[in-house]
Parts: sequence; C-alpha cells; structure tokens
Amino acid sequence: MKITLENTQQLTSYNFIERLSIELWKKENIYLIDEPKKVGVPDYFYITAYLIQFDTEFQMQGLTTLLTNSTAYNLENTLDSFNIIGSTTLANCLQDILNTLHKYGLTPIKMRERFLQGTAGLPEYSIITSGNFFKEEDLFQDLSVHEKKLYEIYQQIWTDLEAYLIKIRGK
Repeated sequence: MKITLENTQQLTSYNFIERLSIELWKKENIYLIDEPKKVGVPDYFYITAYLIQFDTEFQMQGLTTLLTNSTAYNLENTLDSFNIIGSTTLANCLQDILNTLHKYGLTPIKMRERFLQGTAGLPEYSIITSGNFFKEEDLFQDLSVHEKKLYEIYQQIWTDLEAYLIKIRGK
C-alpha cells in the first residue's frame, strides 16, 4: 500500500512511524529513500524514511557495513534529518563519522563505490583516489569508536522523531 498524506493523517505520530517502518520497503514507497524528493510529498515522510533506513541497516549490520551499502547515499540526508528533529547528540556522532571518513580521504559514497568495485577489504592497504595509502584496519578501528557511541545513543532517534512529528502533525 502506498503511504500518502490522506491515508496517514488520522494516525498518531507513533503509529505513522510504525506504519512507515513496515511499508517503506515495498516498491510503491521505496522512492522515499531511492529517489530525489518529489513535490507534494511532505518533508516529514522523507525524514522518517531516512531515519528508518539508517536504524534498520545499523541494527542489522553495524556501522562499517552500513557505510558500504546503499544507505551511504542517504547519510547526509540522515544527518540533516537528525538536525531537523533536534537530535543533536546523534547528529554530532554522525558528523564525527563523516569527519573520520574525510580524514582518510573518503565520503560515504566513496566507501560504497570501493565496496562495489571490490577494493574494500584488501589485505593490508587500499588506494584512495588522491593517491594516499592507508591501512584499512586503522579506518575500521577509528570508526569502531563511533559505532560504540551510536549503539549507546541510537534509541534516542525514536523519542526525538516522535516529538518532532507531534509538533509538525499535531498528534
């Protein structure tokens, strides 16, 4: 079932989150995370979808896998969503992850591309497009600090998202 403003207006914010978390992965709703924003679709649909995608992938596979799958394409949207809903601690943690990637000459999209090209996980060294070399284990060790922090605080997503939606939707 396609999620629309009309068929979700009566839902409480909690129930909206719950419904979208179930329906997001269906082909008629996946556009919320796979395509550019569409005119006429409320921003809170996208914000909720990015946070559901982030949480689902993080819980299923952890941070390093999340950074190599399609969630990488929405990481900056997720960071913006954390800021919009007032989830400062999560936004700061995600920004720290992006800063760590930048330290190695990477972005989430470059991590994804390296994975798709099969260059992630090479035995000892990986080549960055800028010509710099680094030990991949150093990158993963630096990221593991942020992963532990995320596991400690990620549950705040739902409290902050629901409070934001109540403010926007009125229920």
